[in-house]
Amino acid sequence: MDFLETPLDAPWLNVLAMLVAAIIGGLLGGAIVLRSWRRLQPETHWTERARVCFAAQAFLATAPAFALVYAAFYCGALRYFAHEPWLHLGALVFAAWLGAIIGSLPLRSRWRKRRVGLVEALEESGTTIVLRSLGTYVFLVMAAALVGHGFDLAAVIIMVVALGTVFVFVTHGGVPLLRFLGMLTPASPRIESIVRQVAERSGSLAPQAYTLRWSPANAMAFPFVFAVAVTPALEKILTDEELLAVISHEFEHLRETRAQKLTRLLGIPSLFCLFSSPVWMKEFGLAGLIMANAIVCVAARMLGRFSRQMETQADAQAKREHEDPKIYAGALEKLYEHNLVPAVHQGKHSHPNLYDRLLAVGFTPAYPRPKAPSRVANRFALIILIACLAASQFAVFRGMDAWASR
Repeated sequence: MDFLETPLDAPWLNVLAMLVAAIIGGLLGGAIVLRSWRRLQPETHWTERARVCFAAQAFLATAPAFALVYAAFYCGALRYFAHEPWLHLGALVFAAWLGAIIGSLPLRSRWRKRRVGLVEALEESGTTIVLRSLGTYVFLVMAAALVGHGFDLAAVIIMVVALGTVFVFVTHGGVPLLRFLGMLTPASPRIESIVRQVAERSGSLAPQAYTLRWSPANAMAFPFVFAVAVTPALEKILTDEELLAVISHEFEHLRETRAQKLTRLLGIPSLFCLFSSPVWMKEFGLAGLIMANAIVCVAARMLGRFSRQMETQADAQAKREHEDPKIYAGALEKLYEHNLVPAVHQGKHSHPNLYDRLLAVGFTPAYPRPKAPSRVANRFALIILIACLAASQFAVFRGMDAWASR
């Protein structure tokens, strides 16, 4: 029997094709989103620069995730139709994720204005996954494992394990994992002093303060473990007064009620419904898929509205820390400018637009309301990436079929 009798008899070729296709897709996508960037002039205002650069930033943030998600669904199909071993499927998913990161290295270096190596890019992508979407990837693995299952004992065990893992991670496991990975370290004496000042003013205990090893300028709260974290970039660009205002904003999140914390957790069961859709489709057909998506759409709208309300409430608290609204407003502007985040976005997101936040705290910017960035270039670049991945697997299957038929 020829070792290439079927396309899957040479899994290494499948994995290599996925890796190469992801690299090519990352390079092509990066070239697409860079087109408008090249027309920027040095004197361009930061709001316009952020608007034009949005496509590049969005592609850097989403390309590895989209490649990974595509590979996961592809592997789910392989598992269902060909009963491929999990080692092969895991290698395919990793190859897609790694290739997208390698392909985006030139764009990432252009973005940072210095050469970015693969190790640094992997660390940054890994940190982003742990901070923002690890639960989603756990559910993605669950979805791949559920392909072909109805509501049987194996499916129940898989779903319970995945759901429990995500709940534990979101509520109490994130900080220990980040500390174990070296992404969270004790905060500097400057940050610890400011955190104590905010705690004294609010009449509460001081939370644990950390430095988060992450490239953006940002601060975040971990309400379930009563901790705050500040990135080195934020500490570098803000004054002590501005840092105090930003940390006051995060303190307001730490003071959320139990009901508000539980509301934040509603996103977990909604995602669970979406990624367990293989079971619902097996049991109820198309109606099961429609039901799962309807639950996610309703939950997303509710949670988006709730998140914006919490951010507005936290902004109001930060404003109360200083009589001069320019202090907190200046901190927000520095943060957005450093990260090149557009001052206005299309649609609604978890945070209100910067321009609206500035007006809400009593500060009128010296520039008119900027236009929202277009999403066309980023979406087209992602389509190119996915098309490269799909084309590579199609070529492998057709080529190996032709070889086997010789």
